[in-house]
Amino acid sequence: RTSVFDRFSAGACEAVLGMEDAGRLLGDLERTNLFLVALDARGEWYRYHHLFRELLQIELASTNPEIVPGLHRAAAEWFHANGLIEEALAHAAAFSHDELAKILAEEHLRLIRAGKIDLLTRYLDLLGDDELERHPVAAAAGAIVAGAEGQPTVQRRRMEEIAEAQLERLPNADRPYVEFVVALSRASFLDQELESTLGHATRCIELARSQVHDLLVIALAVFAY
Repeated sequence: RTSVFDRFSAGACEAVLGMEDAGRLLGDLERTNLFLVALDARGEWYRYHHLFRELLQIELASTNPEIVPGLHRAAAEWFHANGLIEEALAHAAAFSHDELAKILAEEHLRLIRAGKIDLLTRYLDLLGDDELERHPVAAAAGAIVAGAEGQPTVQRRRMEEIAEAQLERLPNADRPYVEFVVALSRASFLDQELESTLGHATRCIELARSQVHDLLVIALAVFAY
């Protein structure tokens, strides 16, 4: 069951697998050199030797394949709750693209600010229109990322249109943000008529001043540009 992890800690094992005293067991395994590699000096994080992990995965698939999605779900929840977004995304992608879209919607700004646009793009590319329609915040983020990455204009506009089409279905708390991001995408890349582009940039400022306050500087910078 631990073979679902790329890396794991005692806390992750206890929460995801329902174990007790995982720290002692991991310490014993490391001391006996049973294919376990410590990833830090404190003995907090571990991984298996790659070939041994593959053998464990084969064993899991042959004996209890039905529990694998649940293990990935629990792992995604634990890593997300502990602020380990990359691991949360990897586990979510392994069992549900809907859950993946949900985490991307919640965490896209953190990933962008951390300079992890490539990671964000890789996981956004896994989502189909259905998942994006159910999670329009992720679609709006995808539009900005597509533009920033220089992807074909048709890809960016597809994301904009999906997000915009869901505006009326969004909770009131999310609607101004999605509208802002779509307008920002349409203003940022200068591939429309200038009057239309300025209109979108002006709308960004209006939304930022009234409701999306923490992105006002970005709105003003795009308008100035």
